[in-house]
Amino acid sequence: MMRKGGITEVITCIQANQEVIVPPTMNLTDKEPECNLDYIPQKARKTTVNTAMSISFGLGRQNTMLIVRRFIP
Repeated sequence: MMRKGGITEVITCIQANQEVIVPPTMNLTDKEPECNLDYIPQKARKTTVNTAMSISFGLGRQNTMLIVRRFIP
């Protein structure tokens, strides 16, 4: 069972797929130089999102992962 925060994250993943925009990483002030990831600080970015993943961790080892993928006919 997903918690409220997990549902919000899944909705964000679905919206990212539909609107082709990725929300920013919250509270990112400085990046680790050794960690070469594509961060999106401060402002959302338009980009194609084909697959998004939401992971939720709860009390009592209740873990949920949901992968949302764009439908391409």
